[in-house]
Amino acid sequence: MISFFFFSFLFFFLLISNFRKKKLVASHIQLPSEPEKHLTQDNDFIADVLFGIENRYSEDIIRAKFQEYVQGIIDIVFDDAEYPDDATKKKVATNNQQRIESWKQTITFKNYKNVRFLFLFSNFFKKKMKITN
Repeated sequence: MISFFFFSFLFFFLLISNFRKKKLVASHIQLPSEPEKHLTQDNDFIADVLFGIENRYSEDIIRAKFQEYVQGIIDIVFDDAEYPDDATKKKVATNNQQRIESWKQTITFKNYKNVRFLFLFSNFFKKKMKITN
């Protein structure tokens, strides 16, 4: 079975190389002329990762930062994210709207959604089996 971790990193790759608006050229990404609303969030994340690398954080910590960041975006897509109030929820959803809509049109999203469903479905039955046994 393909893990969520694999799909998370695959999602992150698609996230940073939004093929509809950016072009992956050799070793850099050509940015669109109009900045996207989620770039501040992305820049803060990358700054945090670079800070960790410069301060010799372990590979596990750097990987955990990526996992947490990607999981946060996935939670936004599936409306699993928790916010202190509705205004924050609306702001985050608005800032990530373009990214969310772009990802939803990919095969990766459809595959992730199917794997997520199977994972949740199997966990539901595992819990039911433990309760009845």
